[in-house]
Amino acid sequence: MRILIIIIFLASTAFGFFLKYLTYSKRNDPLPENVRDVFDEETYKKKQAYLMDKLKYSIVTGLISMVISLSFLLLNFHYTLYSFISDSTSNLYLTSMFILLVPILIANFTGKFVVSDRR
Repeated sequence: MRILIIIIFLASTAFGFFLKYLTYSKRNDPLPENVRDVFDEETYKKKQAYLMDKLKYSIVTGLISMVISLSFLLLNFHYTLYSFISDSTSNLYLTSMFILLVPILIANFTGKFVVSDRR
């Protein structure tokens, strides 16, 4: 069952990165005809440059988050966390909350603090 979860996680992550790659591959496309009355060429280029910087940042933080999440799955971190929490409390709701929130918080905060060179 653990292998299946890891495979599904990797497949969904790979699909997300594929979608980001498709977006990045369209970065040099000219201004579409249907928005020429809304944007001028210079504004469109600035918007594209900003979106590409944002996309690059998203890719880097996504890779960091993926590595952390995959290491949690491979190293059986959830069971270790469960053992630690269940020794401290017998409250099922508190145990469940910690098991779900701790890995999410670690992955989110690590991705934000490791890549801190934002413009």
